[in-house]
Amino acid sequence: MAHAVDGDPGPANFEVHFLHSDNPRDGLFVMSTSPLVCYEFRTPIGFLTTHTIVTDASGATVMTFNWFGPSALGTMIWPGPPPYQGHMGDLVQPVPSRPDTRGFLCESPDQIIRRYWWRRVEHGNYDLFAVQGVERVIGYFRKHQPPEVLSIGINYATFYFQFQHEPLLLRALLALCLNRWLDAQGSAN
Repeated sequence: MAHAVDGDPGPANFEVHFLHSDNPRDGLFVMSTSPLVCYEFRTPIGFLTTHTIVTDASGATVMTFNWFGPSALGTMIWPGPPPYQGHMGDLVQPVPSRPDTRGFLCESPDQIIRRYWWRRVEHGNYDLFAVQGVERVIGYFRKHQPPEVLSIGINYATFYFQFQHEPLLLRALLALCLNRWLDAQGSAN
């Protein structure tokens, strides 16, 4: 289903629904088109350590966030291929010239590492930009107030996007999780 929002670039080709929770660290994210793309974020809270485990539709772990204490950014482990371990901050790099914007790097469909930005807009919504000389909106996350009732569950938000590249989709969802969490905690960066 195509959807456009005032101020956005026009119809989006794809949608991911955020089901079961408005918590950015917990929920089921389901793409509404075929082939089915599904990710689940689960965050059991520990006393000294907290982990967000991200699994795909088959149940395989695709990313683990290891938080310092219950809420501070820590390390991330990407099982690969190729395996990667780094700091969660790599997905939410501040963009000095753009307030309310954090960036990340990802391989694009043309196999070139490119920069992408999530920019916070009003009401807890976000716009996703591709930055290639000029910035261009390629997706937008919109919260539903009140949540929508869909045949697949209670939908708290939808990510509408205009690209078909699963590595970028996953990286964008991971970065969005961190952006939403940081903003909910009142982080300046």
